[in-house]
Amino acid sequence: MTLTQKLSPLIFALPFTLSAQAYEFPEVSDEIRDCYSKAMIGFDSVINARLGVPPEHALSYTSRTKDSTPEQTQYLDNILIVVWGGYLWKSSPHNYAISVFYHCAHDTPLPTEAAVQ
Repeated sequence: MTLTQKLSPLIFALPFTLSAQAYEFPEVSDEIRDCYSKAMIGFDSVINARLGVPPEHALSYTSRTKDSTPEQTQYLDNILIVVWGGYLWKSSPHNYAISVFYHCAHDTPLPTEAAVQ
């Protein structure tokens, strides 16, 4: 049995273990979760750009209303900026996700309970 065959059950189970642990930290604020979400959207946008997915396909994910006509559609500006920035990013998707998360967390005020401590 090769090393890969021995490790394959562990490698398969690892993502499930990590995803379960992500929800075990209730002390993480909603603001930080929002920043993490934006970072993951940016990560995916860079990958989509590299795969040749047209940016127009991502616009539906940034609209405020799903039932509006294209002329009436209002976009969530902060998400739209993250998506378009991902399409223009030249470095790795991981670097873009870190950049988006950093700027979001830097611009987000601390929750009141964190500011008191």
